[in-house]
Amino acid sequence: MKILRVWLIAICLSSISLSEVSDLDSKITEFAHSPEWLGHFFYDGDRAGYTSLVESKHYFFSSTGKYSPEDELKETVRRLSVPEEIPQEEYCHYVARYELVLAVFPQFRKSGHQCKAFEEWSQKLALDSVRMSFATGYIKNPASSFGHLFLKLVSRNQNSDLLNYGINFSAQTGDDTDALYALKGLFGQYPGGFVFLPYHQLIKDYSDLEGRDIWELDLDFDDIAKRRLLLFIYEFDSNYVDYTFMNNNCAGILERLIDYLQRRPVKTSLQMKPWTMPLESFLNISSAIKDKKYFYRPSLKTQLLQMDDRLTEKQKLQISDEAKLGNYNGLDARSLDYVILDKKINEPKLDENQYLKLLTARSRLPVDTETSGKAGTLPEIKVDDRSRTSSIGIVGNKEGSGLDLNLLNERLIYRHSLSEINIFNLQVRTDKDKQPILAEVEIFNFLAGEPVSFLRSPISYGGGLFYRSKQELVLEASAGYMLNLKDWLYFSRLHFIGDKFRTELFPKVDVFYFNHIANLKLNIQSREFGIEAFRFIEVNYSIRLSSVYDTQNKEIRYLAGASYFY
Repeated sequence: MKILRVWLIAICLSSISLSEVSDLDSKITEFAHSPEWLGHFFYDGDRAGYTSLVESKHYFFSSTGKYSPEDELKETVRRLSVPEEIPQEEYCHYVARYELVLAVFPQFRKSGHQCKAFEEWSQKLALDSVRMSFATGYIKNPASSFGHLFLKLVSRNQNSDLLNYGINFSAQTGDDTDALYALKGLFGQYPGGFVFLPYHQLIKDYSDLEGRDIWELDLDFDDIAKRRLLLFIYEFDSNYVDYTFMNNNCAGILERLIDYLQRRPVKTSLQMKPWTMPLESFLNISSAIKDKKYFYRPSLKTQLLQMDDRLTEKQKLQISDEAKLGNYNGLDARSLDYVILDKKINEPKLDENQYLKLLTARSRLPVDTETSGKAGTLPEIKVDDRSRTSSIGIVGNKEGSGLDLNLLNERLIYRHSLSEINIFNLQVRTDKDKQPILAEVEIFNFLAGEPVSFLRSPISYGGGLFYRSKQELVLEASAGYMLNLKDWLYFSRLHFIGDKFRTELFPKVDVFYFNHIANLKLNIQSREFGIEAFRFIEVNYSIRLSSVYDTQNKEIRYLAGASYFY
């Protein structure tokens, strides 16, 4: 009997042990495919196959961790479950994933499973709330005309808003700029990483130097999400993903990060567009928040434009006269405020002694109460009133109907400054035999325009590469000046065009009219005259009418179309 009893007890204990192992394996499999675990490693795909966007090899414990979330989780659990203590340095290095796993498998926590350095850092930071910051497009850099997203960490210990911190995801481009940056960024030639920076540094880079207005949206994170964000940033540190201008950019990566922090299902590549725009991500994230709280920070350039509106013609004339003499003692308070801000924006290498004299002269004058309280007011046009960036349209002319497929097509109009960027836009038309042909491919085209003021005359410029059916590859470039008069914008310039048949340089003038009813564009050059009318219907729909008179062939071409932006 005793032998039988011992045998039965052994069978029971074995069954319990096997049951516990089976339950653990099942729980590991389940958690490995959860939004939390998949989101932490930026896994893309589904159960048929995963790939992490993280390219740093040392980020994974398992040799197959980049492609197997379950293998990575099993190895993490194994390290936590062994009798030996995990060294403090290693635990801190991987603190986010360790804490993520221990929240689900608390039975493996030991007294040494903590990172004192992280706890001290997070306590000093005293995170109160997290905001998504959207910096509007940069007029002078078309590659940045779609805006930029970053996070702002609001601390309850900071008396000044600028003393908070921000989290910025960006490409490590080195010395590459403009066209080279856009070209290499399209093909994922840059590492992209998170940088933890003082918020005033981000304001200086994006708002003060580049003239971008910044909109902030309170993300309404709970305590778990806020702590998880700090853990993630602390762990990710020097790791990176392959940055791509089209998708794995500031918008695509931050959207994934916010989904992870809020425990939402991971978006796969099939659910996402082949491009991700900062404005669209900002709107997508805001749509999931019930009680939206927006905060607006105008750039120095916007503040300067607001001051320009309040200057009289007499004050502008006085400023111009004083600028020629280099002596501003005769200016009133409002005019001197304008001069100081203008120099701060447009003359970064201004002599310190001269700048000190301006500030001293201003300090002797009274505060202009009319202008001091208006800098932070919300603009008339809200951030979510902009159009989408890709579209499909149906057009028609006397030859028949056609189709426009626009991958990226953005026109940034703000205070009558004008920036445009177009990438890979196709125009399908019918020929005389009613057969469809590829009439034009706008491979890359941009315009960076800023109107002259009574003090400054910045050069506006643009260029593009096209494929046209009868000319093959065509290169165009132009440079000139924009003049803003009330609702009208005049862009006179020299325009270069070159293809296998000709190379030509000629004058060209575009005239824009901005109105709440419709936007008009007049095109004037020696070969043709054209007019185009464009109007948005609600947010996603537009209509377009254009007519061109060919002076050489003495004929009129017209086009009418409707587009859907998404």
